[in-house]
Amino acid sequence: MDDDTSSIRAFIKRFVDVTDMPPEDADLFKALDIYGDDADEFIVEFGQRFDVDVGGYLWYFHTREECWNPGALFFKPPNRRVTPIPISVSLLRKAQLEKHWPITYPVHALPKRRWDILISQVVCLFPLALVGLGLILKFVLH
Repeated sequence: MDDDTSSIRAFIKRFVDVTDMPPEDADLFKALDIYGDDADEFIVEFGQRFDVDVGGYLWYFHTREECWNPGALFFKPPNRRVTPIPISVSLLRKAQLEKHWPITYPVHALPKRRWDILISQVVCLFPLALVGLGLILKFVLH
């Protein structure tokens, strides 16, 4: 194990409770099944542990969202609108050395409104509205 990356590897092992580390240039999030809120927590904790400013980190270049998003059937979520960029041990080492997030992301544009999320909210709230209407009809109007 390289001394330059040993503290990063130890951090990763503690975060995901893994014994076998992927190769240094492997996509950690993919290899270790880190996504959604866990990916965000990973980056925040990494920044705190190694005193790295991670303010420039853009999640959607590196991971997918946490939960099922039925609206994504109709509108692409942010992570499907960009070319993925892997997060590797060597990238984290670079961040550790530079003390800031080392990626300059490509120029890209995201929609101002997340239509996929709006559709997902409607899909989830519709059954609740039906139950509420049923309760009103049964108990209030009778």
